Amino acid sequence: MLPEVYNDTVACIYNVDGKCKGMLTSKRLHILQKAFDQAKSSGLHGHIKPSPISFASELVGLIARKDISASKHVSKKIKDSFSRILPSHITAAFQKWALVTKGKMASPLDHDPKFPHYWSEHPRDKVLGANTNAFSSQFSEFSICHPIYHENTMLLATRHAIYSAAVSTEGTATFMLLPSWNKDMTTNPCALLCRKYPHMCKFLGTIPLNQPQYAKVPFWNNIQIPLSKHSWELQQVIAIWSTKGRVCLNAHNKDWQKELAKEIPEAKWEIQNIHSHPYQTAFGSGQHAGQQI
Repeated sequence: MLPEVYNDTVACIYNVDGKCKGMLTSKRLHILQKAFDQAKSSGLHGHIKPSPISFASELVGLIARKDISASKHVSKKIKDSFSRILPSHITAAFQKWALVTKGKMASPLDHDPKFPHYWSEHPRDKVLGANTNAFSSQFSEFSICHPIYHENTMLLATRHAIYSAAVSTEGTATFMLLPSWNKDMTTNPCALLCRKYPHMCKFLGTIPLNQPQYAKVPFWNNIQIPLSKHSWELQQVIAIWSTKGRVCLNAHNKDWQKELAKEIPEAKWEIQNIHSHPYQTAFGSGQHAGQQI
């Protein structure tokens, strides 16, 4: 039996004992089924041990991994962040105007299927087409990164994006979307790190607390409980890029920032001309290339 009565069409995921382990919207179920089939047809399943038995069994494992990841954290803020998903119009805008094709630190349960590539923390998620361990290689090309709200994880992701931009010989940009705990950014570890590398980091804007918020969660356990109202600015948006990345963005559309602002109107944008000089500053005067991260 379904644990609750729903107006929408949902899928219930059962274990071998017939117990419902979790529920998915039909849209997310179709996304996962397509990802599973594509990974299988491309030969990815042949390199995974133990070998996948069925799509249904992998769904049970996926829900279990999500629960285990969340249970590692005591803070409710961090636990809830596993279900705080960017609205689709935000990811669509970055794909259209900022050349984004990759989602860093995502999950099969919430990644945007419009991105050809995404990274998950769990090796088993390869069954569903994910790349794994975002820190195992450089952030390359153009990507969006919305990590869980764990201070060390967010700081590591920011540091890795800066390192990737520093050593890249190609055009690369990582758009970090991070929660802003307070309006005074001087105590934010990620912002403090970015201020050390103003030639590679630019603060683009913030989505205020009182504006439209996170996307509706497409998965839940037993009862669909709405996320609690958060007390922070939704996101601070920071671009971390190489000089060639800035050149590529401006060549694609010199008004790309204005176009982002049009399609994400709830954000407060700091629109400035982005130059291609390697020492163009973003946060103000600061140190330049050649520093140690």
